[in-house]
Amino acid sequence: MKKIILALTVIAALAVVSCNSNNSAKDNSTGMNHDSMPMPMKDNTMADDNVKMVATTFATVDPAVSTFMKSMVADYLAVKNALANGNETDAAAALEKCLMS
Repeated sequence: MKKIILALTVIAALAVVSCNSNNSAKDNSTGMNHDSMPMPMKDNTMADDNVKMVATTFATVDPAVSTFMKSMVADYLAVKNALANGNETDAAAALEKCLMS
């Protein structure tokens, strides 16, 4: 009998909590309806002269590993750019090239 009363109490408590008609949560903006990140201008595509490039140098990198990593990054970027442009066939071709190397 105690188990039945406990089960009914739990069900009633869940019903009260789930049917709570508090509208303040609906009015609260979660920020998911808009993009707050400003997009760069399309006309402003020139490189910034104030940014200095830092060249990475590793004295003990095997040339074969370096070549492999450069090809993997290039293949990844080809897949990413093809997907970003919505070109499925180029993405598939770049992915096959990436998997073959």
